[in-house]
Parts: sequence; C-alpha cells; structure tokens
Amino acid sequence: MNDYVVYIVLALQSLFLGLRAMAGESAGAAHANQILQFTEEFASAKLAILPTTQGMQVGQLYKTSRKTTSKSLSLIPTGMVKIVEIRDKLAFALVVESGTGISRSLFQKFAGPMAGDELKEYNPTIAKNIEIVPDVEESYYDVFRDPKSNPTSFELTEEGSMRLLEKLKPFKSSRVSMVLVEGYTDRVGLSSENQAESYQRALAIRSLMIQELDMSPDRVVAVGYGDGEQKPIFVAQESKRGNRRFVVRAVNLPPDMK
Repeated sequence: MNDYVVYIVLALQSLFLGLRAMAGESAGAAHANQILQFTEEFASAKLAILPTTQGMQVGQLYKTSRKTTSKSLSLIPTGMVKIVEIRDKLAFALVVESGTGISRSLFQKFAGPMAGDELKEYNPTIAKNIEIVPDVEESYYDVFRDPKSNPTSFELTEEGSMRLLEKLKPFKSSRVSMVLVEGYTDRVGLSSENQAESYQRALAIRSLMIQELDMSPDRVVAVGYGDGEQKPIFVAQESKRGNRRFVVRAVNLPPDMK
C-alpha cells in the first residue's frame, strides 16, 4: 500500500446521470461503474467522484480496470478500492491496491486507479489452480546477432533461438492468461532510441514464441522499457551486459479480466 492515503468519493448514480444530462450529454452514455474525476480536498487527500451501486456497504472491495486499444486485452486491472464511509449522497473509499504487474508494464506513467477506470465489485475467494511459470531472463549478448547499441538488425542467432525455445516451452504448455515480454537497455545513447530498441527486441522474442511455439498472438504482449529500469550493477562491463536484457514472465489475470 502506498505511503499516501487516497480517498475515493462516490456519487449516487441518479445524481451522476442528472449532472450529465445538465451538461447536454445523453444519460445513456453514462457509465455507472467508472471513476469520473479526481479533485483535491482535505489538504493532501486526493478525491474522485464516482457513481455508486445499490446496496453499497462499508468494507466492500472494488477492482479497478482500464480500457486499452490492445486486441489481446480490453481491460487491464489497475488496483482496488475499499469503501470506508457512506453518507447521504457520497461514499468514501480507500485505495488499498495501487497498480498491478500488468498495469505497471503497460501504463508506466500512472499504473494505479485514475479517472475513467472502471469498477467491479470484488468478493475474495481462495484461488484455485493458479499456475506458476518461472520468469525467463536473458542478455541480448547471448541470443541476438547484433547485441550492441544502435543495432543494424534484431535477428536472433540460431544457437540463441534454440536456447530460448527450450526455456520458453513451459509458457506454451501452461494455462496462464497472458505472457509479457519486456525489453530493457543500458543508458548508452538517447533514451528515445533505447526505448525503440528494447521494444523491437521484445517483438523479436514475441515473434519467436508465436511462430515456433505456435502460441496465440493474443496471449503474448511485447513491451519496451528502454533505459528506464537499471540493475544495481557496479562493474561497467557487467552493468552493460546485465542491463541489455529481456524478461519473459507469465501474467495470471482474474477471470473477469481475461
């Protein structure tokens, strides 16, 4: 949980629809379970106006999620809020989870709940048959023909491809809902070029998994972080090798997010 306390203000749905109508918008366009906006109240506390649902009670949990343009996933989980107080027309909720593994990868600027995120009541249950697949991390120097900065190609070596296919087989046989391929670089060169390079290398690994392991394109997502996340390595040569890398990891999404 973050160090700061964030409150969510929830407005009654009837009030929300009325305000939308006064603004000249169709009531049919309103979203009954969506964060409308954030405001500043009570000094440092952040507040957001939300529509409510019937039967809302103190202690209820709500998962938040964000729409994307991705064909593989329409909603990405961004966190969770908990109702702590209900008034005449407003209810207050604490953000108890800000950001998820997948939202931090896809929404690097703000991974937690924000205006426009959708809400869904959450009832905790014991997770069954959650499959764990170990992450696979490799240096560019071990699998790419041109691993240096400003490469002329993003081609994998034959030996590197065989090495990867063996390590990536568990992802094919698993039942995880999504596989995330993350590319990283060192800080040599421009950040914009590093971001583009890391994304291209992640795409190369994604293509290998789709073409050689016959994995569905909808299950494999490539993300390029560039030089944004450096490993704490203090030997120059090892730092360069260790930071020019990619990581393949499994993501188990909730059933309603798949």
